[in-house]
Amino acid sequence: FTPLSREFRRHVHPIALTSDTAGSVGIAFAIPSNDAQFVVNRLLKYDRIRVGYLAVKVQKVTKAVAEAVGLPGGSGVIVTSVESGHAALAEVIWPGDVITGVDGDEVRDARTFNRQVGQHLVGTIASLTVWRDGRELVIKVQIADDPQDIRYTLARPVRQDRPAADTPDLGLGLASLNSDARSRLKIAEDQPGLLLAHVEPFSPAAEQGLLAGDAILMVHRDPVSSVRDFWAKMERALTAEQAKVLVLVRTADGERWVALPGGGLAWQERKGVLS
Repeated sequence: FTPLSREFRRHVHPIALTSDTAGSVGIAFAIPSNDAQFVVNRLLKYDRIRVGYLAVKVQKVTKAVAEAVGLPGGSGVIVTSVESGHAALAEVIWPGDVITGVDGDEVRDARTFNRQVGQHLVGTIASLTVWRDGRELVIKVQIADDPQDIRYTLARPVRQDRPAADTPDLGLGLASLNSDARSRLKIAEDQPGLLLAHVEPFSPAAEQGLLAGDAILMVHRDPVSSVRDFWAKMERALTAEQAKVLVLVRTADGERWVALPGGGLAWQERKGVLS
């Protein structure tokens, strides 16, 4: 494989069509090379695609809609709503606006619009050509981070840098706190902690009510500075034969202590070390 295809295959699961009949024979999926390169470049830089996003709902402009709003030509998308929680955007983009261009490039339909927005870097400024009340405007908007992409990232299992010791399998995946998580959970940039990127159903972590997207701040009153530091603290609990380990968790509702399995008798019995 080429470097591009190797990297693409590492991040993207292949899809195959199967059928009891011969109906799917000859059907395949083709991905344009520039699209694949865009995806790979973003994955390499951010570990997710991190597409640009505008919190607006749009639909394709039909001939009838174009006539109703007096739009010269018939291409573009008309805004149906601006999502709640985006007051700054709602001040400049209104329902009924027709977006005909992004950075000077024509918008043909909703798919074209989403692609043009998605290719922008998060935090950059885009110029929208807007038809409103019979005249053309150019409106500057800031490109946001796609919340669906963020949710997918939080739910994705993360490779853990665990110590060699046989620490308990808590059913959680940990990652460094990114700026999005810190903002959402109101955690200062200089405050140590870890992101719960994945929680296995029915695991000890899930039994304690931990959810993907929460953050771990402390283990037994000691701040956790890295994934390795967290598992080192769990390893010390194993050595000390602590049956339970107190962990301070930050959720959207605030902070709370939870007791996770440590290295005491209960853990050893589950592992079959003690009969």
